[in-house]
Amino acid sequence: MFFASSEALPSAESHAEHLKQNYILDIVVPGADDSPIFSKPWSKDFNAVFKMLKNPIKQSEMQPDERKAGGREAEVLDKES
Repeated sequence: MFFASSEALPSAESHAEHLKQNYILDIVVPGADDSPIFSKPWSKDFNAVFKMLKNPIKQSEMQPDERKAGGREAEVLDKES
């Protein structure tokens, strides 16, 4: 998983007060590269990103999404997964 501070992400074009729903982080082309490259503001270190927030909620009050792949409404799964 990769994380980014909401303050570092671009807003939706239609509503400046909302974040986009989807972000393209990298495109892996078979035969051209082996793995995705994630640049800032994205990070694998949740705690580092969390510390950057100005007024974060307590981690104990977060509601992580515990659903497994395929358990989210309207989720499209990679056919090879």
